[in-house]
Formats: sequence, C-alpha cells, structure tokens
Amino acid sequence: MNKNDGLTTGKKAVIISLLSVIAVLLLVVAIVLPTSSKRRVVNSRTIMIFMAGNNLETNNAIASSDLSKIIPESIDLDKTKVLLYTGGTKRWHNFVSSEEEAIYELTNNGFVKLQTFTKSNMGYDAALAQFLNYSYNYSKTDGYDLIFWDHGLGALGSISDENTNDFLDLSEIKTAFERSPFNENNKLETVVFRTCLNATLEVASTIYPYADYMVASEETTIGANGYGVLDFINNVTVDNDGLEYGKIFIASYQNQIEALKFYGETVSSYSVVDLSKIPELLNEVDDFFGTIDVNSNYNELARMRSSMYQYGESEPGVSDYDTVDLYELIDNLKKYNTKGAEKIQKTLKNDVVVFNWATTEHSNGLSIYYPFSGRTTAKALHFALYDKINVSNNYKKFITDFDNGQTSSSYTFSFDLSKNETSHKGDEFKLKLNKEQIENFGSASYIIFKKNDDGTFTNIYVGKDAKLDDDGYVTTNISNNLITIVDDNDKSKSYPIVWQAESASKDYREYIIPVTLNRTNDEGWPILENANIHLKVDKKNKAHISEVLLQEKGDDINKASGTHVDLKNYSSIDFYLFRYNILDSNGNYTSEWTSNNTLYMFEVNDNKYHFEVTSIDNKEDYYCVFVIKDVQNKGYYSNLISMK
Repeated sequence: MNKNDGLTTGKKAVIISLLSVIAVLLLVVAIVLPTSSKRRVVNSRTIMIFMAGNNLETNNAIASSDLSKIIPESIDLDKTKVLLYTGGTKRWHNFVSSEEEAIYELTNNGFVKLQTFTKSNMGYDAALAQFLNYSYNYSKTDGYDLIFWDHGLGALGSISDENTNDFLDLSEIKTAFERSPFNENNKLETVVFRTCLNATLEVASTIYPYADYMVASEETTIGANGYGVLDFINNVTVDNDGLEYGKIFIASYQNQIEALKFYGETVSSYSVVDLSKIPELLNEVDDFFGTIDVNSNYNELARMRSSMYQYGESEPGVSDYDTVDLYELIDNLKKYNTKGAEKIQKTLKNDVVVFNWATTEHSNGLSIYYPFSGRTTAKALHFALYDKINVSNNYKKFITDFDNGQTSSSYTFSFDLSKNETSHKGDEFKLKLNKEQIENFGSASYIIFKKNDDGTFTNIYVGKDAKLDDDGYVTTNISNNLITIVDDNDKSKSYPIVWQAESASKDYREYIIPVTLNRTNDEGWPILENANIHLKVDKKNKAHISEVLLQEKGDDINKASGTHVDLKNYSSIDFYLFRYNILDSNGNYTSEWTSNNTLYMFEVNDNKYHFEVTSIDNKEDYYCVFVIKDVQNKGYYSNLISMK
C-alpha cells in the first residue's frame, strides 16, 4: 500500500517546496507592506472634537470661525458621526453658551446639543474622560478619531481652560484615556492636535497605547478669524485610514496657511506619526543617551544647545517650551555615539514619521524637550511632569544633569568684559576674549545704540549674527542693519524700530518687532493688543511684513503666539523705543544700565508708513555693545564701542 495517499515521494517533495516558496513570499509581502497589514477596515467612524475655545475664541472668535467651516451637506452623516465638546471659554460667538460645558452632534441642520454639564475645568482629566466615554457609548461605530482644539503646550500637554487658567498636562491625558474604553485592544485611529507645539516625543510616548496615529505640529500653529482647518472633515470618508486622514487634515492646514499670507511666508510644520513604532524609538533613545556623559562634556553640549533652532519662542532666544527637533538633536550629538545616532535617525525617517510637511529645514516631524532658555517656573513644570510620564530614563538623566550644570554654583569663571580689547573698522566690530572666557563661551549677540542730545542711549538694533573666531575674537558686521519706519504723512518722522534679529538664511533675514495694535470692538470701546510683527529683508535689502502674531503671556509659562491678525483691522500701530542711562553722572559706564530705561512710543496709521533698510552712517553718535552669554546662558555686556 502507498503510504503517501496517491503521491509519490518526488511529487510530495515538489509540493512541500512550493508551499515553502509561497510562505517566503507571504513573509516578504508582510515585511514590505507593514502599513497595509495594520490598515483598518471600517464602515463607520466617529470624529470627536474636544474644543476649549479659550482666549482664541473670547478675543477673536477663532473657534467659531473654524466650526463654521464644517459643512453637513458634504459629510455622509450616516457613516461619519461628528461630536463636539465645548468649554473653557469666557465668551463664545456662536451657538455655544459660556455658562456650561456641553456635547453636540453635527446634523443636517448644524450642531445640536446632546448633553449639558456644569462648567468645571477642561484643564482636568475628568472632562476629557467624560467626553470619550459618552462618545463611545452614544455613537457605536467601527472607528474613532479625536481632535484636540486649543492652545498647545509642547511637551507639557494640551488644552488650556480660560476660566481656571489650568491646562491638561500629559499625565492627565493619560489618566483620561485610562478611564475610557480606548486601550491597546480598542485604539483610537488618530489623535489630531489642532494646537501648537504638540508633535513631541513626550506626547507620542503618552498616547501610543491608545491610538494608531498622531497628527501634530512641532511649530507654533496659526489660526485667524474668518479662516479654519476643520473643513478637512468635509473631505474625510470611512475609507480613509489613519495616514490618509492625517494627510487630509494637513492639506487643509496648508490651504489655510496659503490663504493667510497677507504679507508673505509663515513658518509652519505638521507630521503624521505611526504610534506603533514609538516603543522601538524610545528604546533606541534610551540606549543612545545612556552613552553620553553630560558632566565631562557640559560646555560643548551647552554651546551646541544654544545654537539650535527652538520652537515656541515668546521673544527671540527665549522659549518656556524649550523643544528642539529630535532628528536634528541626534545629528548634533552623533559624535558621541555614531551607530546609535544613525539607528535613531533611520527609525525616525523610515518608521515613526510616516508623513512630514514643513516650511523650515529644522522640522523633521518630532521634537523633544531640552531645557535651556525657559524660566525657572517653566522648567519646574517640565521636570515634575517627567516624574509622571514614561519617556526614557537615560534621557531624563541627560536633561537633569544638563540643567544641573546650567544652574550649578560651582562655575566660578569671570566674564567681566570691562578690560577686554575692542576695535572698530568700518562696519565691523570686534571684542577679544581671554582664555577662560573662550572656554566658557556660549553665544554672542550685540546691540547698536544711538546717543541722544540728553546723554541717554536709544537701542536701534539687536543682532544675533556675532561669531567667535579661532583667534578668540567675537566679530560682527552691521552693514545694512539699520531698519527705520517712515511715516508717510510726515516723512521727516523716521524712527529706528528693530528690536531683535531672529534668524537668517541665504535668501533673507528675519526680525521681530513688538508693537501695540489699536482698534475698537463691536461696542465701540478701544482695544489695545500686544503683537509681534515679523519682518523679512531680502537680498536686495527690501523689507516686508511676513506675519503678525498676537503675544500670549502667562505666569508660569508663556503661551506660544499663534493668533494671526491682519493689520488692516487696526486703526493704528504703536512702535516702541527704549532710552537707557548707560553713563552715570560723571560720564562713566555703568553695568546697571539694562534696568535703567524709559519707554517711548510713536504711532503710525495703518497703510501710511513704509520700511527702509540702510547702513548706519557717521552722521549720528553710534555705539556697539556686545552681549556675551556663558555656557550657563548668563549674559554679560561689553563696554561701549564708538563708531567714530
């Protein structure tokens, strides 16, 4: 009897070989197409919008404007449910009441209220957990997506409540998810942050157990009344997976940025992150930073950090958020562990960041907290949070050691610049540093002053392009660095207005100018709003405004400025001039001049002024002062260097 049930030994071997080949081919397909293997098949989805309108709504109706872009007729509401949770706002400009928190559902007739809650605190986990649970129980669909809408706080968290001045930190977001139906076996498909600065490793490491994809921005995100991003919901279908969903959202944001180009370009970014790859990245980050000894390399690390592009600056060089691009950070640290760095960068590029759009070369899709310029209160918030979330023990040790080095009292070097050699030739200024100062040098900038007839000094320019050369000289060239604003109603009135140079590229230089904008509200009351005008100067020295963003101040942490405004909506603009008493009554230089100033303001009407870019001439009495920062980010001032 044939033991092979009709198959010869040779035929059986052939079939086994064929099955082996098929198995190998299937394995290859699984390796080549990992995204397809995790793609969900859904016939219905629920989009949940967790919206704290905050001062964005109270002052500028931006939340109302964004909601108005959602068009029910464009959405298959039988397959796509849209639920909205509102609160955290002193004044709404639409159908929402500021006296309550509530959940709404989008219908063919617009948003209809489903449930009312007592006004509490959207900066606490209970509100988010309440929304997640209600939505899941109310709307039985195959897939769920969550949108955070409000201010973002970088690595700290998201969502601020204007009524309580509280924010939803990452530990509270984690708690809310733990109290919801969403978990490793029942994940959200996407979490979208329509917020500033939330594309951080800290955020991703917190939410990866609860969602497949994260869509967020490393940069400050822009919003304005009359514009919106939520219209992306009009174009989403149940056939879109998380990556496609994220791309549709980003395309809508790109369209808004394009429409908001009243003056020119704006710096923006957004990425889609595959959260399933975050555990692998966290392990690689932990291994990498475990090999770097901060204490023996502190000075070098501090100089590197001081030169890095950082997000969410409330003023040039200062950010309470202290986030930097993770890929760029690893690139700067590559010398300490080349193989480890290359491994992380490969994982970031090929696996973690599955889509990235940015208008700046610095943004590769995911940032990380690296303390440097933030205030003490902001640093305390970040380190307290790191004790509650799981990022990387070795990275936590790295930034803790770095911060200890920055604040250590054991650094006893002297940066008294009063006896340092200085020189001036044409538009070039030099300051000679001694050996100790060179070893502990962090960064350099400079201020140009004009001496007034009353003996005071007006600062007319602050530049960041001072460099330390190999011979120990800090040098700068001030050619074409005088920018004045000319009142077209009276051209004899010409004022220097540049407060701080921010950045430069081969094509342009960018400056930030703080101003006060004047307008009247609907009731006819005067409104004063502090803002930053971003000015760009091209290679031909032509200046134009690129964007105008309202300033956002806070006690513990300054909010990133993301409210975009059009100067045409304001009647006039107040520019600032500061006069300093740099010399004492005997005509001697005093180091106390930085706190001895008087503010002057001059007003121009909108559309009745222009900017001029020139070199500083010798018709006035001009001086340069170098500002040297050491490796602990402490600033020191040189003596006055006369241009004459």
